[in-house]
Amino acid sequence: MERLRTVPARSWAAMWVGVLMVLLIAAPTLAEDGGQERPAGDDQAGYDDTDRFYFYLETGHSFILDEHFVSDTDFDTPDGFNSVMGGGGGYNLTDHWGIEIQGHGSEPELRSDRFGKVKEFSNITVAAAVRYRYPLQDGRFVPYLTGGVGFSLNDVNDTSKPLVKIEGDDTTVAGTLAAGFDYFLAPNVAVGGSLHSWIYPDVDTGMVVRDSYNRVVFVDDSNMNLTSIALMAHIRLFPGQPGSPDGRRPRRLLIAEQGPFDGDERRYYVYVAGGDALFLDDDFGAGVKLEAPGSVNWALGGGLGLNLNGRWGVELQLLNSDPNLQLDGIGKFAEMSNFVVLPQVRYRWQFWRGRLVPFATAGVGVTFNDINDRRGMVDVYRAGSRWTPVVDVDESSVVGSIGIGVEYFLNRNISLALSMPFYIYPDWDTLVQSRGKGGQLTGMPADDSMNYTGFAPMIRLTAYVP
Repeated sequence: MERLRTVPARSWAAMWVGVLMVLLIAAPTLAEDGGQERPAGDDQAGYDDTDRFYFYLETGHSFILDEHFVSDTDFDTPDGFNSVMGGGGGYNLTDHWGIEIQGHGSEPELRSDRFGKVKEFSNITVAAAVRYRYPLQDGRFVPYLTGGVGFSLNDVNDTSKPLVKIEGDDTTVAGTLAAGFDYFLAPNVAVGGSLHSWIYPDVDTGMVVRDSYNRVVFVDDSNMNLTSIALMAHIRLFPGQPGSPDGRRPRRLLIAEQGPFDGDERRYYVYVAGGDALFLDDDFGAGVKLEAPGSVNWALGGGLGLNLNGRWGVELQLLNSDPNLQLDGIGKFAEMSNFVVLPQVRYRWQFWRGRLVPFATAGVGVTFNDINDRRGMVDVYRAGSRWTPVVDVDESSVVGSIGIGVEYFLNRNISLALSMPFYIYPDWDTLVQSRGKGGQLTGMPADDSMNYTGFAPMIRLTAYVP
Protein backbone atom coordinates (compact mmCIF):
# COMPACT_ATOMS: atom_id res chain seq x y z
CA MET A 1 0.00 0.00 0.00
CA GLU A 2 1.61 3.23 -1.14
CA ARG A 3 1.64 6.03 1.40
CA LEU A 4 1.78 9.76 0.72
CA ARG A 5 2.47 12.44 3.32
CA THR A 6 -0.64 14.28 4.47
CA VAL A 7 -1.27 17.57 6.20
CA PRO A 8 -1.27 16.96 10.00
CA ALA A 9 -4.69 17.13 11.63
CA ARG A 10 -3.84 20.11 13.80
CA SER A 11 -3.17 22.18 10.66
CA TRP A 12 -6.91 22.65 10.11
CA ALA A 13 -6.52 25.61 12.48
CA ALA A 14 -4.09 27.20 10.03
CA MET A 15 -6.67 26.77 7.29
CA TRP A 16 -9.21 28.66 9.38
CA VAL A 17 -6.75 31.53 9.79
CA GLY A 18 -6.73 31.72 6.01
CA VAL A 19 -10.52 31.61 5.87
CA LEU A 20 -10.86 34.49 8.32
CA MET A 21 -8.24 36.56 6.55
CA VAL A 22 -10.00 36.06 3.21
CA LEU A 23 -13.19 37.32 4.84
CA LEU A 24 -11.30 40.29 6.22
CA ILE A 25 -9.80 41.24 2.84
CA ALA A 26 -13.17 40.81 1.13
CA ALA A 27 -15.05 42.75 3.83
CA PRO A 28 -15.98 45.85 1.81
CA THR A 29 -17.35 43.76 -1.05
CA LEU A 30 -19.25 41.36 1.17
CA ALA A 31 -20.77 44.03 3.37
CA GLU A 32 -21.76 46.49 0.67
CA ASP A 33 -22.42 44.35 -2.42
CA GLY A 34 -24.12 41.28 -1.02
CA GLY A 35 -26.21 40.73 -4.16
CA GLN A 36 -29.24 42.75 -3.05
CA GLU A 37 -29.97 45.82 -0.98
CA ARG A 38 -30.86 45.47 2.69
CA PRO A 39 -34.58 44.91 3.28
CA ALA A 40 -36.64 48.01 3.78
CA GLY A 41 -37.44 48.86 7.38
CA ASP A 42 -34.25 47.36 8.82
CA ASP A 43 -33.58 49.78 11.66
CA GLN A 44 -30.49 47.94 12.91
CA ALA A 45 -28.16 49.52 10.34
CA GLY A 46 -25.04 51.12 11.79
CA TYR A 47 -22.08 49.89 13.79
CA ASP A 48 -22.75 50.96 17.37
CA ASP A 49 -21.27 48.31 19.71
CA THR A 50 -21.58 50.34 22.94
CA ASP A 51 -23.55 48.78 25.81
CA ARG A 52 -23.53 45.39 24.10
CA PHE A 53 -22.43 41.87 24.96
CA TYR A 54 -20.20 39.95 22.53
CA PHE A 55 -18.33 36.70 22.17
CA TYR A 56 -15.51 35.84 19.80
CA LEU A 57 -13.51 32.95 18.35
CA GLU A 58 -9.90 33.22 17.26
CA THR A 59 -6.96 31.18 16.09
CA GLY A 60 -3.40 31.78 15.05
CA HIS A 61 0.27 30.89 15.29
CA SER A 62 2.24 31.24 18.51
CA PHE A 63 6.00 31.87 18.73
CA ILE A 64 7.44 30.54 22.01
CA LEU A 65 10.33 32.85 22.91
CA ASP A 66 12.38 30.17 24.72
CA GLU A 67 11.80 26.65 23.37
CA HIS A 68 13.90 24.84 26.02
CA PHE A 69 11.98 22.52 28.38
CA VAL A 70 14.45 20.19 30.12
CA SER A 71 17.77 18.49 29.24
CA ASP A 72 17.83 17.99 25.43
CA THR A 73 14.04 18.27 25.18
CA ASP A 74 12.47 21.34 23.57
CA PHE A 75 9.09 22.56 22.41
CA ASP A 76 8.64 21.57 18.80
CA THR A 77 6.08 21.89 15.99
CA PRO A 78 7.04 19.48 13.19
CA ASP A 79 4.40 20.86 10.84
CA GLY A 80 5.74 24.38 11.38
CA PHE A 81 2.53 25.70 12.94
CA ASN A 82 2.05 26.02 16.70
CA SER A 83 -1.69 26.56 16.61
CA VAL A 84 -3.47 28.54 19.32
CA MET A 85 -7.24 28.18 19.59
CA GLY A 86 -9.43 30.30 21.82
CA GLY A 87 -11.92 33.04 22.31
CA GLY A 88 -14.00 34.61 25.01
CA GLY A 89 -16.76 37.02 25.80
CA GLY A 90 -17.11 40.57 27.01
CA TYR A 91 -19.21 43.67 27.47
CA ASN A 92 -18.62 47.16 26.08
CA LEU A 93 -19.43 49.45 29.02
CA THR A 94 -18.85 52.78 27.25
CA ASP A 95 -17.80 54.06 23.83
CA HIS A 96 -14.20 53.19 24.72
CA TRP A 97 -13.97 50.87 27.74
CA GLY A 98 -15.04 47.28 28.21
CA ILE A 99 -14.25 44.09 30.10
CA GLU A 100 -13.82 40.53 28.84
CA ILE A 101 -12.83 36.98 29.72
CA GLN A 102 -10.21 35.38 27.47
CA GLY A 103 -9.41 31.69 27.10
CA HIS A 104 -6.74 30.13 24.86
CA GLY A 105 -5.15 26.73 24.43
CA SER A 106 -2.17 25.25 22.62
CA GLU A 107 -0.50 21.82 22.53
CA PRO A 108 3.06 21.79 21.16
CA GLU A 109 5.12 18.62 21.18
CA LEU A 110 8.06 17.94 23.47
CA ARG A 111 10.86 16.44 21.38
CA SER A 112 14.21 15.06 22.58
CA ASP A 113 17.35 14.86 20.48
CA ARG A 114 17.88 11.29 21.75
CA PHE A 115 14.34 9.94 22.01
CA GLY A 116 12.35 11.91 19.43
CA LYS A 117 8.85 12.93 20.45
CA VAL A 118 8.26 12.02 24.09
CA LYS A 119 5.17 13.99 25.13
CA GLU A 120 2.70 16.71 24.23
CA PHE A 121 2.41 19.82 26.39
CA SER A 122 -1.13 21.10 26.85
CA ASN A 123 -1.52 24.70 28.02
CA ILE A 124 -4.83 26.44 28.76
CA THR A 125 -4.72 30.08 29.84
CA VAL A 126 -7.73 31.98 31.19
CA ALA A 127 -7.56 35.70 31.99
CA ALA A 128 -9.82 38.58 32.97
CA ALA A 129 -8.97 41.65 30.90
CA VAL A 130 -9.90 45.26 30.31
CA ARG A 131 -10.35 46.47 26.73
CA TYR A 132 -9.88 49.97 25.35
CA ARG A 133 -11.12 50.65 21.85
CA TYR A 134 -11.24 53.70 19.61
CA PRO A 135 -13.97 53.48 16.94
CA LEU A 136 -13.24 55.08 13.55
CA GLN A 137 -15.15 55.38 10.26
CA ASP A 138 -18.52 55.78 12.05
CA GLY A 139 -17.71 52.79 14.26
CA ARG A 140 -16.92 50.37 11.46
CA PHE A 141 -13.15 50.17 12.05
CA VAL A 142 -12.22 49.70 15.72
CA PRO A 143 -8.57 49.51 16.89
CA TYR A 144 -8.22 48.23 20.46
CA LEU A 145 -5.84 47.30 23.28
CA THR A 146 -6.40 44.65 25.96
CA GLY A 147 -4.53 43.74 29.12
CA GLY A 148 -5.29 41.25 31.85
CA VAL A 149 -4.19 38.76 34.50
CA GLY A 150 -5.27 35.18 35.02
CA PHE A 151 -3.97 31.64 35.45
CA SER A 152 -2.46 28.91 33.32
CA LEU A 153 -3.15 25.15 33.46
CA ASN A 154 -0.36 22.91 32.16
CA ASP A 155 -0.44 19.18 31.47
CA VAL A 156 2.21 16.88 30.02
CA ASN A 157 0.26 14.18 28.21
CA ASP A 158 0.00 11.75 25.29
CA THR A 159 3.03 9.67 26.25
CA SER A 160 5.06 8.44 23.27
CA LYS A 161 7.99 7.07 25.33
CA PRO A 162 6.67 5.64 28.64
CA LEU A 163 10.16 5.05 30.02
CA VAL A 164 10.94 8.74 29.61
CA LYS A 165 9.12 10.70 32.31
CA ILE A 166 8.86 14.48 31.96
CA GLU A 167 7.15 16.79 34.44
CA GLY A 168 6.40 20.48 34.87
CA ASP A 169 4.41 22.64 37.28
CA ASP A 170 0.67 22.24 36.71
CA THR A 171 -0.51 25.83 37.38
CA THR A 172 0.99 29.29 37.19
CA VAL A 173 -0.17 32.88 37.06
CA ALA A 174 -0.30 34.48 33.61
CA GLY A 175 -0.48 37.94 32.12
CA THR A 176 -1.84 38.89 28.72
CA LEU A 177 -1.44 41.91 26.41
CA ALA A 178 -2.85 42.43 22.92
CA ALA A 179 -3.21 45.08 20.24
CA GLY A 180 -5.64 44.53 17.39
CA PHE A 181 -8.57 45.77 15.37
CA ASP A 182 -12.15 44.89 14.43
CA TYR A 183 -13.74 45.58 11.06
CA PHE A 184 -17.53 45.30 10.96
CA LEU A 185 -18.93 43.35 8.01
CA ALA A 186 -22.45 43.84 9.40
CA PRO A 187 -23.93 45.52 12.50
CA ASN A 188 -23.51 42.30 14.52
CA VAL A 189 -20.40 40.72 12.93
CA ALA A 190 -16.79 41.91 12.92
CA VAL A 191 -13.56 40.24 11.82
CA GLY A 192 -10.04 41.31 12.66
CA GLY A 193 -6.52 40.49 13.67
CA SER A 194 -4.28 41.02 16.68
CA LEU A 195 -0.77 40.68 18.02
CA HIS A 196 -1.19 38.81 21.28
CA SER A 197 1.35 38.13 24.04
CA TRP A 198 1.10 35.73 27.01
CA ILE A 199 3.55 36.30 29.86
CA TYR A 200 4.40 33.47 32.28
CA PRO A 201 6.91 33.01 35.12
CA ASP A 202 9.63 30.35 35.06
CA VAL A 203 8.41 26.92 36.23
CA ASP A 204 10.40 23.88 37.39
CA THR A 205 10.74 20.91 35.05
CA GLY A 206 12.21 17.44 35.45
CA MET A 207 13.19 14.41 33.38
CA VAL A 208 13.69 10.79 34.49
CA VAL A 209 14.72 8.04 32.04
CA ARG A 210 14.44 4.34 32.92
CA ASP A 211 15.63 1.23 31.08
CA SER A 212 13.48 -1.78 30.20
CA TYR A 213 14.18 -3.20 33.69
CA ASN A 214 12.72 -0.05 35.30
CA ARG A 215 16.13 1.14 36.50
CA VAL A 216 16.80 4.90 36.55
CA VAL A 217 19.55 5.70 34.03
CA PHE A 218 19.24 9.48 33.72
CA VAL A 219 17.86 12.37 35.82
CA ASP A 220 17.79 16.08 35.07
CA ASP A 221 16.11 19.12 36.62
CA SER A 222 15.66 22.46 34.90
CA ASN A 223 13.08 25.18 34.29
CA MET A 224 11.15 26.51 31.34
CA ASN A 225 9.22 29.64 30.38
CA LEU A 226 6.24 29.52 28.02
CA THR A 227 6.09 33.29 27.35
CA SER A 228 5.03 33.70 23.72
CA ILE A 229 3.81 36.08 21.04
CA ALA A 230 1.07 35.11 18.59
CA LEU A 231 -0.40 36.40 15.35
CA MET A 232 -4.16 35.90 15.64
CA ALA A 233 -7.24 36.25 13.46
CA HIS A 234 -10.73 36.44 14.97
CA ILE A 235 -14.42 36.82 14.37
CA ARG A 236 -16.45 38.80 16.94
CA LEU A 237 -20.22 38.30 17.21
CA PHE A 238 -22.80 40.53 18.91
CA PRO A 239 -26.05 38.72 19.76
CA GLY A 240 -29.25 40.53 20.72
CA GLN A 241 -29.88 44.05 19.47
CA PRO A 242 -28.76 47.59 20.39
CA GLY A 243 -31.31 50.02 21.78
CA SER A 244 -32.39 53.13 19.88
CA PRO A 245 -32.06 56.64 21.39
CA ASP A 246 -35.82 57.24 21.13
CA GLY A 247 -36.61 54.02 22.98
CA ARG A 248 -38.64 52.54 20.13
CA ARG A 249 -36.20 49.64 19.90
CA PRO A 250 -35.34 48.22 23.35
CA ARG A 251 -31.87 46.82 23.93
CA ARG A 252 -31.70 43.02 24.04
CA LEU A 253 -28.70 41.16 25.44
CA LEU A 254 -28.95 37.81 23.58
CA ILE A 255 -32.08 37.52 21.40
CA ALA A 256 -33.29 40.32 19.16
CA GLU A 257 -37.02 40.92 19.04
CA GLN A 258 -36.99 42.87 15.76
CA GLY A 259 -36.08 41.44 12.36
CA PRO A 260 -35.51 40.87 9.60
CA PHE A 261 -33.83 37.50 10.13
CA ASP A 262 -33.39 35.00 7.29
CA GLY A 263 -34.84 36.13 3.95
CA ASP A 264 -34.73 35.79 0.17
CA GLU A 265 -31.66 37.91 -0.53
CA ARG A 266 -28.19 36.62 -1.38
CA ARG A 267 -26.09 36.34 1.78
CA TYR A 268 -22.66 35.00 2.64
CA TYR A 269 -21.95 33.07 5.82
CA VAL A 270 -19.19 31.35 7.78
CA TYR A 271 -19.82 28.79 10.52
CA VAL A 272 -18.02 26.69 13.10
CA ALA A 273 -19.32 23.26 14.11
CA GLY A 274 -18.61 20.63 16.71
CA GLY A 275 -20.14 17.27 17.54
CA ASP A 276 -19.66 13.55 18.07
CA ALA A 277 -18.58 11.33 15.15
CA LEU A 278 -20.48 8.07 15.64
CA PHE A 279 -19.22 5.41 13.22
CA LEU A 280 -21.45 2.41 12.59
CA ASP A 281 -18.53 -0.07 12.61
CA ASP A 282 -15.54 0.46 14.92
CA ASP A 283 -13.43 -2.38 13.43
CA PHE A 284 -10.16 -1.16 11.87
CA GLY A 285 -9.00 -4.69 11.07
CA ALA A 286 -7.02 -7.57 12.60
CA GLY A 287 -8.37 -6.89 16.09
CA VAL A 288 -7.57 -3.16 16.07
CA LYS A 289 -10.51 -0.95 17.05
CA LEU A 290 -11.47 2.69 16.59
CA GLU A 291 -12.23 4.23 19.98
CA ALA A 292 -13.29 7.71 21.06
CA PRO A 293 -10.54 9.64 22.93
CA GLY A 294 -12.66 9.94 26.07
CA SER A 295 -16.44 9.99 26.09
CA VAL A 296 -16.75 11.85 22.76
CA ASN A 297 -15.09 11.32 19.38
CA TRP A 298 -14.94 15.02 18.60
CA ALA A 299 -15.65 16.13 15.04
CA LEU A 300 -14.59 19.79 14.78
CA GLY A 301 -14.59 22.17 11.83
CA GLY A 302 -16.76 24.63 9.99
CA GLY A 303 -17.47 26.01 6.57
CA LEU A 304 -18.21 28.83 4.17
CA GLY A 305 -21.54 29.25 2.43
CA LEU A 306 -23.76 31.36 0.20
CA ASN A 307 -27.55 31.65 0.27
CA LEU A 308 -28.50 32.08 -3.38
CA ASN A 309 -32.17 32.86 -2.73
CA GLY A 310 -34.92 32.12 -0.22
CA ARG A 311 -34.54 28.34 -0.57
CA TRP A 312 -31.25 27.24 -2.13
CA GLY A 313 -27.65 27.70 -1.10
CA VAL A 314 -24.19 26.15 -1.43
CA GLU A 315 -21.45 25.63 1.15
CA LEU A 316 -18.00 24.12 1.64
CA GLN A 317 -17.51 22.15 4.85
CA LEU A 318 -14.17 21.29 6.52
CA LEU A 319 -14.31 18.70 9.31
CA ASN A 320 -11.73 16.74 11.32
CA SER A 321 -11.92 13.83 13.78
CA ASP A 322 -9.13 11.87 15.50
CA PRO A 323 -10.29 8.53 16.98
CA ASN A 324 -7.78 6.38 18.84
CA LEU A 325 -6.47 3.09 17.48
CA GLN A 326 -6.53 0.49 20.26
CA LEU A 327 -5.74 -3.19 20.71
CA ASP A 328 -6.78 -5.44 23.58
CA GLY A 329 -3.94 -5.86 26.07
CA ILE A 330 -2.09 -2.82 24.74
CA GLY A 331 -4.62 0.01 24.67
CA LYS A 332 -4.06 3.08 22.55
CA PHE A 333 -1.01 2.93 20.30
CA ALA A 334 -1.85 5.55 17.61
CA GLU A 335 -4.51 7.95 16.30
CA MET A 336 -6.22 8.06 12.93
CA SER A 337 -6.88 11.55 11.64
CA ASN A 338 -9.80 11.90 9.22
CA PHE A 339 -10.11 15.28 7.46
CA VAL A 340 -13.11 16.00 5.21
CA VAL A 341 -13.43 18.62 2.45
CA LEU A 342 -17.07 18.56 1.40
CA PRO A 343 -18.96 20.83 -1.06
CA GLN A 344 -22.70 20.72 -0.35
CA VAL A 345 -26.02 22.12 -1.50
CA ARG A 346 -28.48 23.34 1.15
CA TYR A 347 -32.26 23.69 0.94
CA ARG A 348 -34.17 25.52 3.67
CA TRP A 349 -37.60 26.74 4.79
CA GLN A 350 -38.33 29.87 6.86
CA PHE A 351 -40.83 30.12 9.72
CA TRP A 352 -41.62 32.91 12.21
CA ARG A 353 -40.44 35.68 9.86
CA GLY A 354 -37.29 33.72 9.09
CA ARG A 355 -36.27 33.21 12.73
CA LEU A 356 -36.68 29.39 12.70
CA VAL A 357 -35.21 27.73 9.62
CA PRO A 358 -35.19 23.94 9.08
CA PHE A 359 -32.74 22.82 6.38
CA ALA A 360 -31.43 19.80 4.50
CA THR A 361 -27.93 19.29 3.04
CA ALA A 362 -26.31 16.89 0.57
CA GLY A 363 -22.88 16.73 -1.02
CA VAL A 364 -19.90 14.73 -2.27
CA GLY A 365 -16.28 15.51 -1.46
CA VAL A 366 -12.90 14.08 -0.53
CA THR A 367 -11.42 12.84 2.73
CA PHE A 368 -7.81 12.40 3.89
CA ASN A 369 -6.54 9.91 6.48
CA ASP A 370 -3.30 9.97 8.44
CA ILE A 371 -1.96 7.66 11.14
CA ASN A 372 -0.26 9.86 13.72
CA ASP A 373 0.83 10.02 17.37
CA ARG A 374 2.26 6.53 17.14
CA ARG A 375 3.36 5.21 20.54
CA GLY A 376 6.84 3.80 21.04
CA MET A 377 7.09 0.02 21.25
CA VAL A 378 8.52 0.18 24.78
CA ASP A 379 5.04 0.62 26.26
CA VAL A 380 3.89 -2.49 24.42
CA TYR A 381 6.68 -4.54 25.94
CA ARG A 382 5.81 -3.26 29.41
CA ALA A 383 2.25 -4.38 28.75
CA GLY A 384 3.60 -7.92 28.32
CA SER A 385 3.34 -8.10 24.53
CA ARG A 386 6.14 -9.26 22.25
CA TRP A 387 5.36 -6.95 19.34
CA THR A 388 4.33 -3.45 18.36
CA PRO A 389 1.36 -2.84 16.03
CA VAL A 390 2.22 -1.17 12.73
CA VAL A 391 -0.88 0.02 10.89
CA ASP A 392 -1.70 1.63 7.56
CA VAL A 393 -4.87 2.79 5.81
CA ASP A 394 -5.85 4.29 2.46
CA GLU A 395 -4.73 7.90 2.53
CA SER A 396 -7.52 9.50 0.49
CA SER A 397 -11.04 8.63 -0.59
CA VAL A 398 -14.40 10.06 -1.57
CA VAL A 399 -17.07 10.92 0.97
CA GLY A 400 -20.77 11.65 0.61
CA SER A 401 -23.14 13.29 3.06
CA ILE A 402 -26.85 13.87 3.58
CA GLY A 403 -28.25 15.66 6.60
CA ILE A 404 -31.02 17.64 8.24
CA GLY A 405 -31.00 20.42 10.80
CA VAL A 406 -32.81 23.39 12.25
CA GLU A 407 -31.44 26.92 12.66
CA TYR A 408 -32.53 29.62 15.14
CA PHE A 409 -31.55 33.26 14.50
CA LEU A 410 -30.46 35.31 17.52
CA ASN A 411 -30.57 38.39 15.29
CA ARG A 412 -30.24 39.09 11.59
CA ASN A 413 -26.56 38.07 11.45
CA ILE A 414 -26.10 35.28 14.02
CA SER A 415 -27.74 31.87 14.33
CA LEU A 416 -27.40 28.64 16.30
CA ALA A 417 -28.28 25.31 14.70
CA LEU A 418 -28.60 21.63 15.53
CA SER A 419 -27.76 19.33 12.63
CA MET A 420 -27.60 15.60 11.98
CA PRO A 421 -25.40 14.79 8.98
CA PHE A 422 -24.83 11.21 7.83
CA TYR A 423 -21.41 10.64 6.24
CA ILE A 424 -21.03 7.80 3.74
CA TYR A 425 -17.64 6.29 2.95
CA PRO A 426 -16.50 3.32 0.83
CA ASP A 427 -14.48 0.52 2.42
CA TRP A 428 -10.80 1.39 2.98
CA ASP A 429 -7.96 -1.12 2.80
CA THR A 430 -6.06 -1.47 6.06
CA LEU A 431 -2.87 -3.25 7.06
CA VAL A 432 -1.76 -4.43 10.50
CA GLN A 433 1.69 -5.88 11.07
CA SER A 434 4.09 -6.37 13.96
CA ARG A 435 7.48 -4.77 14.56
CA GLY A 436 10.08 -6.66 16.54
CA LYS A 437 12.40 -5.47 19.30
CA GLY A 438 15.11 -4.56 16.83
CA GLY A 439 12.72 -2.41 14.82
CA GLN A 440 12.30 -4.86 11.93
CA LEU A 441 8.90 -5.92 10.61
CA THR A 442 8.01 -9.45 11.68
CA GLY A 443 5.26 -11.88 10.76
CA MET A 444 2.85 -11.71 7.85
CA PRO A 445 0.91 -8.47 7.32
CA ALA A 446 -2.82 -8.73 8.02
CA ASP A 447 -4.72 -7.13 5.15
CA ASP A 448 -8.24 -6.10 6.08
CA SER A 449 -10.71 -3.26 5.55
CA MET A 450 -12.66 -0.70 7.53
CA ASN A 451 -15.56 1.67 6.96
CA TYR A 452 -15.93 5.10 8.60
CA THR A 453 -19.59 5.60 7.69
CA GLY A 454 -21.67 7.10 10.50
CA PHE A 455 -23.66 9.96 12.00
CA ALA A 456 -22.22 13.17 13.50
CA PRO A 457 -24.76 15.16 15.56
CA MET A 458 -23.46 18.74 15.72
CA ILE A 459 -24.00 22.26 16.98
CA ARG A 460 -23.38 25.01 14.42
CA LEU A 461 -22.72 28.70 15.09
CA THR A 462 -23.15 30.83 11.95
CA ALA A 463 -22.38 34.44 11.11
CA TYR A 464 -24.11 36.02 8.07
CA VAL A 465 -23.19 39.12 6.06
CA PRO A 466 -24.64 41.52 5.12
